[in-house]
Amino acid sequence: MKIKIEKQIYNVKICKTFKDRFLGLMFQKEVLMVYGFPHCHSVHTFFMKIPIDLVFCDQNGKVLNIVSKAKPWHVFSCPKAYYTFEFPKGTVAKTCSKVLFLKE
Repeated sequence: MKIKIEKQIYNVKICKTFKDRFLGLMFQKEVLMVYGFPHCHSVHTFFMKIPIDLVFCDQNGKVLNIVSKAKPWHVFSCPKAYYTFEFPKGTVAKTCSKVLFLKE
């Protein structure tokens, strides 16, 4: 899947399986790609070694919440979110308002 935020296009690894959803970025020393979690309004950063940026959005891509530099060992939630995206720290501006889902 590809998404566009502001003027930047990102390749996203969609995490659908239990294993992918459970592990996400746990135990990784760096973030090499964007992770997307459909049907997800809450994530944890347990066992993560680095902070990340989180974007919660609805099915239409409207950004509902952004967490910049989410620290390890916390839980983050946005009850009305449909998608949650995990980005490398410092990637997403607090002013972002829309995620565009691009056709591949």
